[in-house]
Formats: sequence, structure tokens, C-alpha cells
Amino acid sequence: MRRFMIPVLTAVLLTGCSAKADTAAHKEVPQIESSVPADLDLTYMNETELMSEVTDMMVHPDDYQDKVIRLAGTFGVQQDVQNKGIIYNCDITDGDGCCPTGSSIQLFFEAEPENLPNLGENIIVQGVMNYDKGSYYMNMQLLHAEIWTYD
Repeated sequence: MRRFMIPVLTAVLLTGCSAKADTAAHKEVPQIESSVPADLDLTYMNETELMSEVTDMMVHPDDYQDKVIRLAGTFGVQQDVQNKGIIYNCDITDGDGCCPTGSSIQLFFEAEPENLPNLGENIIVQGVMNYDKGSYYMNMQLLHAEIWTYD
């Protein structure tokens, strides 16, 4: 039963987020150059493709573990109450960039970037996918993250 709930909940989130058709032109994400090619680039996907892939990433983590992933979203920050630190996030938005999807990927950098984006700024991130299987839920993480901003 639980196996069928994730796709159903994803469909409910997608239909409730926006009245726009999936064929509407979504925000242009610029091409970026990285020294490491991405195994999976989510930046060009429309809303349906993006949500399907993110759902698959949560349901089948072993298929994505240690792969280089590139995606676009908005920059977010949250308090790490256990370690008394800060966690940086890429909050994934729908294809139009209007609505958060409820999915967030934690970002871990080799060294903290000198100029972090502003909260809510559009970002492209790339890193090695990892999953932190905590006691209550699973966190998606990008290790060795690179980050770019765009308008």
C-alpha cells in the first residue's frame, strides 16, 4: 500500500500547485560548465519529468547513489539542531519556478563558497548524490557540491 502512496501524493501535489498547463514555457535555466560531467541533468526537464525523476530518486535511492546529479532550484538554509550548525539546501521548484515541490536536497561543499547566494535565489547545483537514512526519514544530499546562481 505504501508503495502506491508516493505516486498518488506526487500527483496531488502537482495538480494542486498551479493551474498552468504543463506545456507552459518554464523558466530558462542557463547551461553551465563544470569540470565533472553530470550523470543526470535535471535542469532541462519540464514539471512532469522533474517530479517523476525526484520521486524516483526518493523511492529507488540505490539507483542514484554516488551519481553526479545537476539540478536547478532555489537556495535555502535551515538550522541543524542536532549538530548546532547550518544546513544549506537546494529547494526544488516546479518547472515554472512558481511553487516549491516539497523536495529539498542538502548541499555539502568541499569548502564553504565565498559568496553564498541569497535566500530564495535561483541556483543550479551539481554534486555526488548521497542518502542520509536517519531514524525518521531519508535526506537526499549532494556531496562535493558546486553552485551557480542565475536570474
